[in-house]
Amino acid sequence: MSDHSGTRYRYWLRSFSGSGDTTGYLLQLNKCPASTVGMRALIAHGGDAPQDVTASVLANSSLPDAAAMAAYAEAGVSDLFALTEQLDTVPVVRWVAEPDVDRPIAKDVRTFDHASLVHAGFLVWEKDRFTFRWTIPASLWPCSGSQTISCSDDPFVKGP
Repeated sequence: MSDHSGTRYRYWLRSFSGSGDTTGYLLQLNKCPASTVGMRALIAHGGDAPQDVTASVLANSSLPDAAAMAAYAEAGVSDLFALTEQLDTVPVVRWVAEPDVDRPIAKDVRTFDHASLVHAGFLVWEKDRFTFRWTIPASLWPCSGSQTISCSDDPFVKGP
């Protein structure tokens, strides 16, 4: 990843230090959905080649399943996309989808910000592995006012 994030990049790579000799990597081709080859999660131990752990990460994710995404798509909701604007400072990627502004959707367990967004979870680097979380502490998703999403009343970010 460069020193500055932005939509103009065709792909990005972010590395994460682990304990000992473990390193995690996230690589994404810009504009590719979460459930495709667009994003890859890899982990390397010592001098070994990085191992692709994407399938196991996705299997343990909180991402909506194909049926739920089909229902959202029918209602005019976008594909899931990663919010990476804070990835250069925190080890977290947030997955969301956006309803069509001209076709409001009903509130459900995933909607927030007045049903203007659909929450799909947080991918977090935790010491030596990637995990998906439904909620995270505010320390992992700091509110600086520059985010795409308002920090106020976000039910998926807990604490001050």
